Amino acid sequence: RADQAKAAQAQAASVLRKPVTLQFRDANVRMVFEALSRTTGLNVILDRDVKADLKTTIFVKDASVEDTVDLILLQNQLEKRTLNASTLFIYPATAAKQKEYQDLQVRTFQVNNVDAKNLQAVLKSLLKLKEVTLDERANTLAIRDTPDAVAVAAKVIAAHDVPDPEVMLEVEVLEISRAGASNIGL
Repeated sequence: RADQAKAAQAQAASVLRKPVTLQFRDANVRMVFEALSRTTGLNVILDRDVKADLKTTIFVKDASVEDTVDLILLQNQLEKRTLNASTLFIYPATAAKQKEYQDLQVRTFQVNNVDAKNLQAVLKSLLKLKEVTLDERANTLAIRDTPDAVAVAAKVIAAHDVPDPEVMLEVEVLEISRAGASNIGL
């Protein structure tokens, strides 16, 4: 399996790093992706909401396939999602579509030194996280969001979940007798 994974990564690197030369003027985006697919072996899947009448003009010489695709996407307000080693999924760069196709991550945090309910309120108000589930019995928080948002939430939780500061006093008990002090002095 490790060898298959390495082979898939090498294939993806070779497909996306392959140099390509394109010259299109006011061409249909679907036609450009079809030509790119035929010449490089890159599989392109378009979302149903990608407009059929989108036009693009691109002139590149010996540019990598990845850079060429990024230029076309930038020109037409589109985004991509890599499905596997040689397949890209193209969709409109709208907030609704980005939310629909973004990768989500679930992570559970054990809170030891703070009330999890207060921390839940902090995460919802500060980071605008919508999916923060609280288990009061175990004092845990489960968060479902993008990997970036979960990473920021982890930092916020680590900053709030600190033990109460403790002060350590070292006390020495000494016995003093007046008789010896008066003979010897201070």
